[in-house]
Amino acid sequence: MAAMTRSQRVFLALSLGLMLAIFLFSSQPGDESSSVSFWFARWLAKWIGEDGAQFLVRKGAHFTIYALLGFCLLQSFGSRPKSFFWVVAFCVLFAALDEFHQSFVPGRSAQLRDVLLDGCGSATGAAISRFFLKHK
Repeated sequence: MAAMTRSQRVFLALSLGLMLAIFLFSSQPGDESSSVSFWFARWLAKWIGEDGAQFLVRKGAHFTIYALLGFCLLQSFGSRPKSFFWVVAFCVLFAALDEFHQSFVPGRSAQLRDVLLDGCGSATGAAISRFFLKHK
């Protein structure tokens, strides 16, 4: 197996940073997490209401951070065979473990739909990453 390039090491470091950020966000109690997402959703609330804005921001954050994780992880593995499958499988496992961890945080709960959304985000990010790797 070839050694990792500098670029692959950078993407691996970014992946680890994203995983730490996900863990830290999941460690926030429910009321603190809601206040953070409301800060982002404030301007949306005028058009779709507070509940709709909260929902959109929270689910959009799930999809986006896992899309970034899928992108970075696939970039760190390069175009190795089956890397897309392993990256998405890892992200889904990480999402499931993170939801389990979240079930122990006051005011939070584990949601299967969040794991599914995270999996879709990671597959999207990995697919975009695969496109860039093929067109280098």
